[in-house]
Amino acid sequence: MHITQLNKKTVFASVCCLKFLNVVVAMNVMLTRIFVALAGLLIALAIPQRVQATPFTMTVPGTTLSLPAWYPEAGGVAFVLVGVNGNVYYQFSNPTGAFVGFQNSGTPVAFRGNPFTINNPLTLDCGYSSCSTYFGGALSNVYIRFTADDGDTQV
Repeated sequence: MHITQLNKKTVFASVCCLKFLNVVVAMNVMLTRIFVALAGLLIALAIPQRVQATPFTMTVPGTTLSLPAWYPEAGGVAFVLVGVNGNVYYQFSNPTGAFVGFQNSGTPVAFRGNPFTINNPLTLDCGYSSCSTYFGGALSNVYIRFTADDGDTQV
């Protein structure tokens, strides 16, 4: 065998080996990227995400009214009463002590049965005037944001 033929065979074998190594390296890079993406996805799914209410829960739909800033984004019952004269009244029923459970088997026991009670009664306090005067003689709209303990919306 002539030395030139040996070198050609060696060069051919070296080129084939380099091409194979390039393929192996490319596959390694691709597999590494897939692994990193899957690991990131698994970590993202495993870490609990902080859930926030939307501005929808802090505004009265279809109006320009917003709930007071000190009201929580969710929880309890928020009442917004609007008089025929445009005066607005806000009332909040704190969920602490609210009923939890089913109508005939929840706590506190005093709230069970018919009529079913959700929370302690609230007093309508219109300040220095009577509520009739404050609202201009009548209510034009009543808006209520109600939050159930487990998010049920069943009838």
